[in-house]
Amino acid sequence: MITAEQIRARHARCYSFDRRVYDRAERARKRQAIGLELSLDVATGAVVGTKVVTPASIFGVNPAWWLDASAGTLTDAGAGACSAWADSSPNGRNFVQATGANRGTIIATGLNSKKTIRFTTSQFMTMAGYTMPQPSVTMSYFTAIVKPVTNNINTVLLGIGSGSSCFQDSGNRLVGYDGTIANSSPALTAGTWYRVEVLFSNQATDYAAIGGTAGTLASGGNNVPSAGMSINANSSGTQGANFEFAELLMINRASVPTTTERSKMAAYFLAKWGVS
Repeated sequence: MITAEQIRARHARCYSFDRRVYDRAERARKRQAIGLELSLDVATGAVVGTKVVTPASIFGVNPAWWLDASAGTLTDAGAGACSAWADSSPNGRNFVQATGANRGTIIATGLNSKKTIRFTTSQFMTMAGYTMPQPSVTMSYFTAIVKPVTNNINTVLLGIGSGSSCFQDSGNRLVGYDGTIANSSPALTAGTWYRVEVLFSNQATDYAAIGGTAGTLASGGNNVPSAGMSINANSSGTQGANFEFAELLMINRASVPTTTERSKMAAYFLAKWGVS
């Protein structure tokens, strides 16, 4: 016969095991928050493998370009004025601004205790060594963590050569434009950080989304962009806004992002920036 004391001892051992599993899982969660994908032993909760999570590991290709303000890639030309933002992808597609008055300001602890860069309406950066593919040939997926500092009516977040862009319209919605208004997000609110996504693939399912929620205007724009890219302005350096940027990147490949890939990218941003 099992005594009451033996039952209590068994319960204590079970509690001790459950607590160890919980503690290991909690340590795993904290490690995941710094960009590690973890494998856990189901029986013990022990970490048995780790892998650094990057956009390349999520999508299976390197970003066409990738700007990460937290990665030590911002060049301070003095008093926080940013003259260059180095590409974190292997492609060396750096964004620059040679004119002092047009440089954005580096914010030392802009978001989640990490650096960001803030622009006014006359400030922007450009990159010359890239041409976005025609959507019907190769899709382009743009995603970013951004904040409209003020309401930005008919102003450009991302200029794509000449004739294409991601901009904020008169309804404060994020719009993907590629020869036609291809997609539109719900309205953005000034002072709020957002995870934004814009897909150009020349399909009716193209989208502009904030926090994973797309708007109602969707069609397939198929403009052939010219060379170059700009942030916080169009290709001519006009239509500037008051945006603050934490991280932004573009993926080019044949297939559009899957639901799983978009969810993994959302988890990456959430762990890093605290924005969903």
